[in-house]
Amino acid sequence: MYLVVPPSELKNIVFDATTQRLFVAERDNNAVRIYDASTMSEIGYVTVGLRPFGMATLNGRVYAANFNSDSISVIDAATLSVVKTIALNSCSGQPTHIAANPSTNKLYVALKRDSRVAAINGATDTLGTCINGVGGGAFGIATNPALNRIYVTGRDSFDLRVIDGATDTQIESQRQAFEGSPYQVAVDPTNNRVYLAVSANVPDFDSVTRFYVYDADAGNLTPVGGSPFTINNNHDGGGIAASPCSGKIYIAETDNDTVRVLNSNLSVNAILNQGANAEPYGIAFGANKVFITNRNAATISAQIECP
Repeated sequence: MYLVVPPSELKNIVFDATTQRLFVAERDNNAVRIYDASTMSEIGYVTVGLRPFGMATLNGRVYAANFNSDSISVIDAATLSVVKTIALNSCSGQPTHIAANPSTNKLYVALKRDSRVAAINGATDTLGTCINGVGGGAFGIATNPALNRIYVTGRDSFDLRVIDGATDTQIESQRQAFEGSPYQVAVDPTNNRVYLAVSANVPDFDSVTRFYVYDADAGNLTPVGGSPFTINNNHDGGGIAASPCSGKIYIAETDNDTVRVLNSNLSVNAILNQGANAEPYGIAFGANKVFITNRNAATISAQIECP
């Protein structure tokens, strides 16, 4: 199933389990558009800050990272109203991705400018710790609630940093260095694995075709045998997500208009063609489906993921 939305560059997408709704960041419209996940019918939209990018859900609220406004818009998932705007200027700016840790009731925001991570208190929706020195060009971010670890990519410093969620400080011994720029990062909390895509070509770093996989515990990141694997081009940080239902891993191969689906053993399950010039980007799971935003085609695709 494909749903056509108003012309806009679609970024990330999240599913709210309580309302059974999808929330999609529309970068060029400075809005978050809402859909019924069962019928794929549009419910409405909410105006947020400038250039919304990353999205997360926590406690019945949806958080949109506004790249050009240096802020987070907090949306009530039930009433579809912006209940708060969290200014990030005192920490840094240019928020890209945002990740929630329901175990600690915190959210973590990657801030590209000054390469910092902002920790947000999910109970009060206020800015907490500002974590410095997380490489250069902080971009992708993911949490492992079971381990209380946060993983953030440094596009300009060519590394992956690990933060201890108990103290909101870096664990230098777990830092991973690369020969190219890492983009998106994702966590599979069921299997305690970390996935990320890294560029392979120097000096442009726009061919993101290396897929790294790590086994994670509280003290270590251990590369899985065969890592890095080769994928099609995940350029510009297309989504990576592990299904909480099937255990499959979905990788948006943005420049190739495909989504690669891996089994939990990392063998290829399927290559989903999204159509010419679709540029798949965001990935979310819910209502037994996988949802994919196609940023250039301005469509959302949905298919049964876990019958």
